[in-house]
Amino acid sequence: MLELPPLSVTQPDEWPDRRAELLEQFARHVYGRTPAGGSTAGVEDRGTEAVPGGHRLDLDVTVAGPLGERVVPVLVHVPEGAAGPVPVVIGLNFAGNHTTTPAPGVRIHRNAETERGAQASRWPCEEILRRGYAVATAHYDDVEVDAPGHADDGVRGLFVRDPGDPEGWGAIGAWAWGLGRILDAVAGVPGIDPAAAVAIGHSRLGKAALWAGAQDERFAVVVSNDSGCAGAALHRHHVPGKETIAAITTSFPHWFAPGFADYAGREDDLPVDAHQLLALIAPRALHVASAVEDAWADPLGEYLATVAASPVYESFALTGTRVEGEQPVSLPSLGERIGGRLSYHVRSGGHDLTVEDWGHALDAADRVLAEPTATAVVASATVATST
Repeated sequence: MLELPPLSVTQPDEWPDRRAELLEQFARHVYGRTPAGGSTAGVEDRGTEAVPGGHRLDLDVTVAGPLGERVVPVLVHVPEGAAGPVPVVIGLNFAGNHTTTPAPGVRIHRNAETERGAQASRWPCEEILRRGYAVATAHYDDVEVDAPGHADDGVRGLFVRDPGDPEGWGAIGAWAWGLGRILDAVAGVPGIDPAAAVAIGHSRLGKAALWAGAQDERFAVVVSNDSGCAGAALHRHHVPGKETIAAITTSFPHWFAPGFADYAGREDDLPVDAHQLLALIAPRALHVASAVEDAWADPLGEYLATVAASPVYESFALTGTRVEGEQPVSLPSLGERIGGRLSYHVRSGGHDLTVEDWGHALDAADRVLAEPTATAVVASATVATST
């Protein structure tokens, strides 16, 4: 049986203080401290085009910090014919906005090495629009360069930094900060309801979506897809073939606070684990997605983290993935979404963001955003963590 750091919560009024403690620990030991003083300084609409089921906007979003500004191109799709403002799904992409859609009219990324529409399968915009959601995306390198030694070239360069600080923020923290700035920007787009915002991310960007949702309570729903080590997977779930702290901090040292590497080979000494990160989303909605062949991301470790996080949701009289009296030792059935406000699914196949994953994610969002409004969900989270 896994021995995990405790959640130490049985009642909602216990959660605010415990939540603050956990946020501090994750900032200190894993992701680094997000500095104060950043903002979205302006939004320029560079053009709108009709697309099947809606219209597409090409925005230039200027983000700012104490040391300057940076322009992040953001692509937005908004459905037509909605009775009122619609929810918006916000996520970063890996290869440029032009790769998320095969249609012309989207600017080619300045450092593009990938063809237009090459990753459209990960961004099924027509289906998202048909489901009644807007979707906004930006290239993650436009927020923060995904390479060691480039902290001054992304949004971290907008802030005073001490490269020797063991608690300095890494690229995952910067991408998480960028998701919040995109939410700032789309809040002013006609037809979008910013109180019904969904943060989504795949792989390393799933880690960023979780950290964004943990810190920024404006996200009513958070979706983590195949986020693995330092995302939704438990560090203390020791199985062959999974990514470890040693592996991830060796290959991607720029993602984290420098001090995170101190726990390489010492996962059991890390003061926090993934179930506590997932719990930081409560009582807002969280959906965790896995792929059964994605051993590197440890799908069983991701599922067990949702089970271990469920008691915090249950303290709010909400449903998670835990079944009373059972200790799961295997994954749920493939293709089945289980749970309630905290939910989970695992599909066949490997490391990818698929149409099936999107379907489960939007099903999870549908459930909470209809209760009775997304504004109430965000308000309940704010009250729960500020009293």
